[in-house]
Amino acid sequence: MYGYVRPLKPELKIREFERYQAVYCGLCHALAKRFGLLARFCVNYDMTLPILLATDSAPTVCRKRCIAHPLKKRCVICASPILDRAADMTMILAYHKLSDTVADSRGWKRRGARIGRFFFRRGYQRAAAREAEFDAVVRENLAGLAELEATLTAADAAAALDKTAACFAEVTAGFALLAPEQARIWREIFYHVGRYVYILDAADDAPKDFQQKNFNPLILRYGMTEPQLDAAMQAEITQTLELSLSLASSAFELLDTNAHTPICANILYLGLPAVIRAVFAGTHRKKRRFWRKQNI
Repeated sequence: MYGYVRPLKPELKIREFERYQAVYCGLCHALAKRFGLLARFCVNYDMTLPILLATDSAPTVCRKRCIAHPLKKRCVICASPILDRAADMTMILAYHKLSDTVADSRGWKRRGARIGRFFFRRGYQRAAAREAEFDAVVRENLAGLAELEATLTAADAAAALDKTAACFAEVTAGFALLAPEQARIWREIFYHVGRYVYILDAADDAPKDFQQKNFNPLILRYGMTEPQLDAAMQAEITQTLELSLSLASSAFELLDTNAHTPICANILYLGLPAVIRAVFAGTHRKKRRFWRKQNI
């Protein structure tokens, strides 16, 4: 996905951050085991939240080396059915994202996406066979999103953001398949987390999309004539993002607590709002960690 779903590290206990990092590393190892070393490039922090929510008890942790950390072993959660399913979902999302890049981009970026898609094709086919329902959800809604991007005009400006965000939110709502016994609650959580991710990514990319004349629902929504979102636009976007986070948090409160509830609460209540501030401050994509620049 996009790297916006993160905890606020300074507010985590040391053992909580180590557990969060172990989940991330466990997903990386699961991708490599199921799809080969190149699949490690698909790993992202966004997928750790559904893994944490789906793991009721503290998982077994082991220590492993990897290509990124060859000299020192790191804590990694050991293989589990949830981790394997999350790896399959990650591969499906990565493949479709590459396909979207091939369709929308030009030049070297498009060529690179084609190469990546070629190497991931067999892994995607295996993952899609195991998670056919999730793959169908992703394909259907990304196709709907692509159609909207191709057909929306200035006359649709008022509804453009909600329509496109809803398509992407339906994709992330598919994570509810990891917890069928709590599917209704999970769907509510990840629908609104997905809506948050899509809108925030649009805000983050607005200056670049304006200059490159790419589709962006915010450019259409506000009829932007300059590449930067002004203060009034940022305030309105922040308001709709906070509404989605509020709805996701209300659904989260309905879940039973487990070993990872404090980490998930940190992500929803502290990490996601902090990322909003970082994006609008222009520090989210900087090498220096955003929470240090936000002084929080």
